Amino acid sequence: MIESAAYELIRQDAFKDGLRQRKVLSAQENQVDILAIRFGAPSRNVIRTIEGIGDLSLLQVLKSKAMIAPSLRAFAADMKKMLR
Repeated sequence: MIESAAYELIRQDAFKDGLRQRKVLSAQENQVDILAIRFGAPSRNVIRTIEGIGDLSLLQVLKSKAMIAPSLRAFAADMKKMLR
């Protein structure tokens, strides 16, 4: 079967979307792991908020904040401010 150029573009876009989704999921999981290591298990609310973030650059900023935050409460407050 001969595949059309349009089909190939759709397939490549789907691959790129899947790759981006895996990167986002990995960044979200890493974020929760960092918080758990530093402060113990984060609340379900914090986890749900992180799981709702699809912007990789924002997740990177939050990762940095999680590494330097003095407490989970301070991190959660910073995250809320950033999401407004």
